[in-house]
Amino acid sequence: EDFKEKASALNLKVDDTKKYTTYLLEGSEQTKKIRDRSLKNDKFLKENLKERIERNTIGYSVEEVVKLWKDKESIQEKGQEKEIEMLLEHWQVTKETEKDLVVTIDTAFDNEATIKIPARCVDKLENGQYKIFIKKGDRFSYIDKRSP
Repeated sequence: EDFKEKASALNLKVDDTKKYTTYLLEGSEQTKKIRDRSLKNDKFLKENLKERIERNTIGYSVEEVVKLWKDKESIQEKGQEKEIEMLLEHWQVTKETEKDLVVTIDTAFDNEATIKIPARCVDKLENGQYKIFIKKGDRFSYIDKRSP
């Protein structure tokens, strides 16, 4: 019963009234219940769960389980890829095409270079400015004017 109570607190519906125990994650895109035998790991079988619960020495309250779950989710969110936002003025843009935004920049030693920013990374604002969204793995064309 303790397991069911904690599962319920995590929006996991557990039904063990029939031959097979089934699980359904409520509030998700999951529409079909999953049998314990179809889970990839045997430790989720009802018999194995009972055995494990009996061996557990540390007991957590429902509130503690929910808090630990939320902490885990927040750690995962922090680890996800972050986006960097930049704002460009209209006069900083050399050319705008359907596929990309072309920006000319000054680099070290009086050198000029052109950067092509894909349109998927650009939002044109009503005031004429451009909001650029850059992720760690994004790639851009960089053309140095002095290179052949």
